[in-house]
Amino acid sequence: MELKEAYWSIPNNVLINMLKTDPNGLSSIEASFRLSKLGNNRLDTKKKISCPYFYLNLKVPLSLYLSLLHYCHFFLVKGKML
Repeated sequence: MELKEAYWSIPNNVLINMLKTDPNGLSSIEASFRLSKLGNNRLDTKKKISCPYFYLNLKVPLSLYLSLLHYCHFFLVKGKML
């Protein structure tokens, strides 16, 4: 399933329908079925992600904003530039 827009901008009821679940989550039977059909939900641990690559691919605006605030604080306040 490919999302054409950010998941946080999709209304809850639409997202729940897209994920084929309900507000209470999956039943034990459905969870077992999906686990056997789709496998474990694991990330590939062999691939290393460098810092610049990570920051170029951030898609969450809040993360970008907080990172910018962190760097401004570090360089201006901790670096005694203010």
